[in-house]
Amino acid sequence: MKFVAYIFAAIVFFTVLLSPGIELLSAFGDICVINAVVVSSSRAAASVSETSGDAINVESKIDIDEFKEKFKENFCTALNLDDYYQTRDNKYNDFTVNFILVGENKCKIEVKTVYKFKTAIFNKYLSDISSSSKLRVVNIQKLELEN
Repeated sequence: MKFVAYIFAAIVFFTVLLSPGIELLSAFGDICVINAVVVSSSRAAASVSETSGDAINVESKIDIDEFKEKFKENFCTALNLDDYYQTRDNKYNDFTVNFILVGENKCKIEVKTVYKFKTAIFNKYLSDISSSSKLRVVNIQKLELEN
């Protein structure tokens, strides 16, 4: 009977010990997914929103308004968000997306969200901490296409 009690205590101990690691792996996976979506959405938006110049001008320029619209469309479709960057399936919390022009041909895309904990104990005790320090994904996209 002691052996069963030791096994049960070990299971509880290792569950408590391993749950922060599993939560961190889940957070890392979510950051990787969001980063991949930001990169692919910005590349797709850049290739679709080019403005056609004259035949002499070799480099194409990107229309920034078209770029923002196409990025929003691709980003929201990939993460199942509505037009206001709010989740439809409660997998993520709401996103904040900022476009900052850096120079003439670069756009800094900054995506912020509060991490949604998967386990109840972290959700209960650490949700206040995560709301003050948002997860941040930053991508700098060059707004020129080379022919």
